[in-house]
Amino acid sequence: GLGLEFCAIGLMVAITLHFLRNNIAPNHVLFNVWLSWTAALSLVALTPIDLNLVYVKRCVSHYNKINQTIPEDSCPLDYWRSWAAVEPGLDDVGAMAKSESVLRTAWLVVYTICIANGWFLLTIQQGFVENRSFNTFRRLLDAVLANGAFYTLLAVLFAVLVVFLALAGQDQEYVIFGLMACGNATCLAIVALLLGYGLCEFPRSLFQSARFGPALRKAQGHAIDNHSAYHAAAEDMARMMTKVYALRRAASSSMRHCGDRIMLTAAECPFDIATVILMDPVRGPSIPATDDEMFKAFLQQLGEVRHEATHKQKTTEVDRWLTALETDEVLSAKPEDIFAIQEALFRAGFRNLGDIDHLDPGVRGGFDGNWEARRKVISKQLELIEVPGDWVLRDELSEAIMKRNDEAVKLLSGVRDDDDDFDPMADPVSNPETILVGGVEVAKWDDAKLVRLRSGLYRAARKYRKAKAKFDRAVHEAILIEDMRACHEELFKDGIRQLYKTLKAAWDAPVEGPPGEGVWTGLQSPVRKQFKGKYALRLEVAWFVWEQYTKNAIKMFLSFVCAYVSLQVLWSETSLSPMVKDSYQISDRGSILLDHICEDASVPPGCFSEDRIPRGGGYHVSPEVQWTIMGHLFYMCVVTYTSLLRIRVFGIYEIVPGETDAFSLLFNAYAVCRLAPSVVQNYLAMVQEAHERRADEEEGDELQVTVFEETFSAMGTIPFIGWSFNAVLPPIIFFVFIFTLLNAVFRKCCKCPRLDLEHHKTDDRINAAKEIIALEKRRYKTMRTQSTTFESRPGAPRPASKTKNAITEAFLEALQGSRRPHQARHGSPLKALGSRLGDAVDSVRSTAEGSQVGQRISCMVKDFRERDRTRLRRESTETGHAMLDDTDDGAGREAEVSVA
Repeated sequence: GLGLEFCAIGLMVAITLHFLRNNIAPNHVLFNVWLSWTAALSLVALTPIDLNLVYVKRCVSHYNKINQTIPEDSCPLDYWRSWAAVEPGLDDVGAMAKSESVLRTAWLVVYTICIANGWFLLTIQQGFVENRSFNTFRRLLDAVLANGAFYTLLAVLFAVLVVFLALAGQDQEYVIFGLMACGNATCLAIVALLLGYGLCEFPRSLFQSARFGPALRKAQGHAIDNHSAYHAAAEDMARMMTKVYALRRAASSSMRHCGDRIMLTAAECPFDIATVILMDPVRGPSIPATDDEMFKAFLQQLGEVRHEATHKQKTTEVDRWLTALETDEVLSAKPEDIFAIQEALFRAGFRNLGDIDHLDPGVRGGFDGNWEARRKVISKQLELIEVPGDWVLRDELSEAIMKRNDEAVKLLSGVRDDDDDFDPMADPVSNPETILVGGVEVAKWDDAKLVRLRSGLYRAARKYRKAKAKFDRAVHEAILIEDMRACHEELFKDGIRQLYKTLKAAWDAPVEGPPGEGVWTGLQSPVRKQFKGKYALRLEVAWFVWEQYTKNAIKMFLSFVCAYVSLQVLWSETSLSPMVKDSYQISDRGSILLDHICEDASVPPGCFSEDRIPRGGGYHVSPEVQWTIMGHLFYMCVVTYTSLLRIRVFGIYEIVPGETDAFSLLFNAYAVCRLAPSVVQNYLAMVQEAHERRADEEEGDELQVTVFEETFSAMGTIPFIGWSFNAVLPPIIFFVFIFTLLNAVFRKCCKCPRLDLEHHKTDDRINAAKEIIALEKRRYKTMRTQSTTFESRPGAPRPASKTKNAITEAFLEALQGSRRPHQARHGSPLKALGSRLGDAVDSVRSTAEGSQVGQRISCMVKDFRERDRTRLRRESTETGHAMLDDTDDGAGREAEVSVA
């Protein structure tokens, strides 16, 4: 059974680690983290078995003293008799002795792993991972030296303990136990702080997460916080890659002596930095030359990588250009307005900058009108293709297009600005003493500076990946909460009966074929995929009921249960204080957790004294006592570890699902290894089983104690930091609990700092978060829409209908034809597109003559021709542009564009 328990813990840890880790964590880190977490959890899991064994031994010892047959229901031995399957013929005494021996070995193994990993190996491994030296041995040596201060402190403590034990006449083997007691006392103080905070905060957080308003506000607060953190991390990443790019460019010339190490550093960038192109608002795609241009280029590339990875959008050349206009503040528009312009131009068929350039009648100098006339023509065309925004925004976009074309004309004519002294043929290494590469002179670059640069790049990439994952996760959560609430309000608007009928109708819908008209088809949200298959609709109903109603109700119930258990743990902790425990009877001493255990295992000395046996007779042990103890320990561990994650220092050890780096994994691993023994010792103290080695004065024999006490009893002999240190914890836990409670109650009115270091969720921050979430939601919606329409970005599925396929192929053929050079010189892409698309519609209409589709197309085209002729004549008079001439063919073609 013990082996199966260890296997189950190891499997659970492996699944959790796979869910948390990122894809670049080294295998040696994953293995040691798995081993550490498994050992720490096994240390906690051994406690119920150990306590159950000592309770059974005390029960058996009592009946042996009075020479009475042991009742099977009082001291059950079936669990321990399972050793007979391994060693046949083993009696009850031998089975318990065998269990005690195995438990002692297990305690030594898991405790040794926790001490060795928590205080030595994991810290060295963390330094090895963080050190980015190019030599493996050097990395290991630097990792050991980086922990030199810690090892020096251990040496000093070791020397002090040796002197103390020599003067006290104690055996020198107590030095090891003295060091263990020092570390355990330090971690007990940390456990007291974490328990005091978590016993109050954990139930409150669980209660708030079950309510729609606080849950949404929390997600919005995380979104705005992580949005700022993401942009700051992206800028840091771009700066580091700018330095690496400068070194890579010089690796074949002035930095040739460091070329191999530079290329190794450049390979650790998230993408190939040599292929990055800068999108300039005027010049268009260009190779970055200066540090500022390289910084902008890398920042643009990081944004494109996020859009492609998160929203599955392939960024077009026009998208990049509009983003560059936004970055350089050429357009006075918000990010959501820029995105709307990008999508409008994409729907109109504009992919390349050449398509945008040909909106200008003065493209390549082919128009004799003035600046204002060109601007009006471009602005009118933008209006016709339904580019959103007011006239100011369209004028700004028109001026940006004209500047691009004027710069191209100037470049083709050979005219250059006087202050442009850039010489592309200049020798970059003609005077290497004064050349600055990455802000440092070439001669001063050495291995130490390269290692620092590589370490900075590693930390910047780690920070960027985590910030991106946290921002995407927060936005995803906020969008899903909003959509679920909107769906609930829509279903609940006519009362709970209508809600039940709607969901019941969806559940009873036929599994084969369409669900029927008016049947609810599930939650429509751009951040989740709906179920597919025969029973998809039933799964949608079950998922919605669980997420919207059942899970929140369970959370609400558990929050009250956890609050009740927290008060019991807090009260039990106070029973350890010398000022409190003497006021209680010896049988309970005020520990509520011990009272729970006594209901399943009533044995002395914790539940009663031998001279005061209760009326029920006492001396009975139930196998369910292990589950009671496991529940206590599980709650204490959850509260302690949750508090450790919430009270994070500068975010260096936070857990991000799917993006937890090696540093955070190692930090959490050695934190768990250090804290798990302290949690176990604190719990044993609350149930009166920590260092309770006592003798019965009358009988003269020792009281049975736990295997943990027998194995590590020497720690209890160390003054103050031994068993008596638990008496120091109750005031600390109680004070932190009260302080956390007052902080949660009054932090809204007095704006006092939050203990979890988060920002206050003010109205200004929430409003900013709503704008960010709305933009991200539009991006997700666009991704889903483009996957089901023929206006899809590259890689999307094509329509299945034959008529729709004909229209789609005609549209794509007309779109490609409108880009041909000989057509582009005679007008804008819109006119060419209208001309070819009109012919395509005519062909589709002729092939579908007599059908409903063909008749509908004929009526729509005729109506558009008659209705728009007057409008187009008026617009032609106002703009004077040749594209809007007053001809029937022009009106018909433009009308057919609208039909298509």
